[in-house]
Amino acid sequence: MRINWKYIIKIIKEDLNIYYSQGYKPTVRTIFYRLHSKGLIPNTKSSYTSLDNATVKAREDGRLPMNCFADNSRHVVGDFNEVYYEPNEFIDLDINSIKNIPEEYSNFIPRWYKQPEYVEVWTEKDAMVGNFQSILQEMDVKIVPNRGFTSWTFLNECMKRLKKWKDQAKNIHVLYFGDFDPSGDNMFDELKRRISKIGLKPDINLRLDEIDFQRVAVIPEQIKKYKLPVKLDKSTKEKLNRDSRTTGFVKKYGGLYAVELDALPALIPDEFKKLLIQSVEQFYDKKIYAKIISKHSADEIHELLKNKINQLSKEL
Repeated sequence: MRINWKYIIKIIKEDLNIYYSQGYKPTVRTIFYRLHSKGLIPNTKSSYTSLDNATVKAREDGRLPMNCFADNSRHVVGDFNEVYYEPNEFIDLDINSIKNIPEEYSNFIPRWYKQPEYVEVWTEKDAMVGNFQSILQEMDVKIVPNRGFTSWTFLNECMKRLKKWKDQAKNIHVLYFGDFDPSGDNMFDELKRRISKIGLKPDINLRLDEIDFQRVAVIPEQIKKYKLPVKLDKSTKEKLNRDSRTTGFVKKYGGLYAVELDALPALIPDEFKKLLIQSVEQFYDKKIYAKIISKHSADEIHELLKNKINQLSKEL
């Protein structure tokens, strides 16, 4: 299949605008699946590599924006202050912040404060974190990338965090998103096994049955409902046939399939966004948050602020 990359880049620019209008930035793999669904490129490893190379060149020569794709695989470490303020500027910044406290107080109330449920979103794909963040940016839930088979050290820290919320009488919900293939299916089962084992540790003491640990995507029902492509190219099929988990997968599901999580935002972006939002929102009670916000009026906070300022002026 001969690919017209000049035309492909034009289509990518159009698709990027669609994704941006929906509020999130896609990965290169998401775009790959979208192009494949349109019949523009084959679903092969070599065509993905060619796409990656073509988009690199397009970003170098300006045909595509340099930061048009999400990439969470690389991070620059450096959490420190680099901005200098004169004393007068620094004081004015704080004064302006204080003036706005009555109107902005509600923004500092945690969204899940007093909620009986605690929710985290776990994903097998680190590269998908950007998509999840853009969709869930106002829902204040932790997004946990597992990067394949999660290390015991990382999972132990996750369990300690979940136990902290369990000790506050919260109902724990972990929503899992991963590939549907022999390894992806096994990762979910392996996570549950490790969670069960770590939960027996005396310093954690959190049983698996105390966690609502559910696989949200990709699942067989979604493949059928949305007619997601399951046909394997030769190299992928050969790779899966070498996978020791394949025999059990075929026995469990009646066939050999490979649908990556990236395919959902690529092929069914609206449904994926709705699925992700609803999976979290089902545990959130808006009435609880509204009641907390209404507890203190802006006038009440303004009066409290004046009293505090008067007290501070006496102390200075």
